[in-house]
Amino acid sequence: MLLAAPVVVGVAGAAYAYIRPGAKKSETEAGDPGAEALEERTEDAKGTEADANAAMADGKAEDAPTANAKSWRESAGRENGPDGYVFGDLTRGVVVRLRGGPKTTEEQAAEAEADQQYSHVQVLVRDAVRIFRARGYTGTINMSQNVAYFTESCSVRVDGPKLADALACVSDVLSAEEASNTMGEHGRAGKVFATLLARLERRACAWQALAGGEDLDPMLTSSAHIGFALPVIKLGWGVSVSLTVTTSSLLRYAAHAAASAEKATSSE
Repeated sequence: MLLAAPVVVGVAGAAYAYIRPGAKKSETEAGDPGAEALEERTEDAKGTEADANAAMADGKAEDAPTANAKSWRESAGRENGPDGYVFGDLTRGVVVRLRGGPKTTEEQAAEAEADQQYSHVQVLVRDAVRIFRARGYTGTINMSQNVAYFTESCSVRVDGPKLADALACVSDVLSAEEASNTMGEHGRAGKVFATLLARLERRACAWQALAGGEDLDPMLTSSAHIGFALPVIKLGWGVSVSLTVTTSSLLRYAAHAAASAEKATSSE
C-alpha cells in the first residue's frame, strides 16, 4: 500500500504537465513531427507574402513619373487640353489635317497629275463638241476623270440646228470626219466615241420602227469608261464618257449619211 501511492501521484503530475497552457515546447511538443511541419508551412507563407509586397512596391516605383518624363502636351506640341489625356499625338495629326496643314509630297504629285490630265479631258470634250455640231446633234456631253482619289467632271450641252438649217448643217460630213480623225490621235478614245455614236444611231432607228412613237423624241444615252496607261501617269487615269443625243437628230444624220453613201456608190 505504501509503494502504490507514489506511482499514482507521478502519473497524475505527468498528465497535468502535458495539457497545461504554459508548458514549454520541450515538455509538450518535443519529438512531434506534425507540429514541426506546421511551423515550416507557416514560415513559408510569411516569406511568400513578404516577396509579393516587395514586388508591388517595385512596380509602383517604376510607374511613378521621373524627372525627365514629358507630359502629353509637350510630346504632342499642344499648349492646352485636359489632364490625363493620352491621345495627344493622335489629335495633333487630326487637328493639323482639318486646319489645312501642309500637303504631303504624295498629295502634291497627285494634284499635279490631275491638273495635267484634265487638259486631256478638255481636248476630248472639244472633239466631241465638234462631232455634235458637224452632225447636227442636239444633246449633252458628260465626262469625268479619276486620278488617284480625285474625281472631276465636265458637262456640255450642244444645241443642234433649227429645222430650216438642218440640211445645211448635216451636209458638212467632212468636218465630222476631221473631228473623228482628231480624236483618233488619242487611240482608244476615238474608238470609244465612234462606238457610242453608232450604238445611239441603232437605238434611234429602233425607236423609229416602234409603232405609235412618232410623236416622241426621247433622249438616248450611251456611256463607257476609257482607261489610259501613259508612261507619265503613275497613279492611273480613267475617263468616263456619257453621250446623250435626241432621237430626231440621230435619225436626221443617219438618213443623210445613208443618202451620201448611196450617192457615192452610184457615181462609181
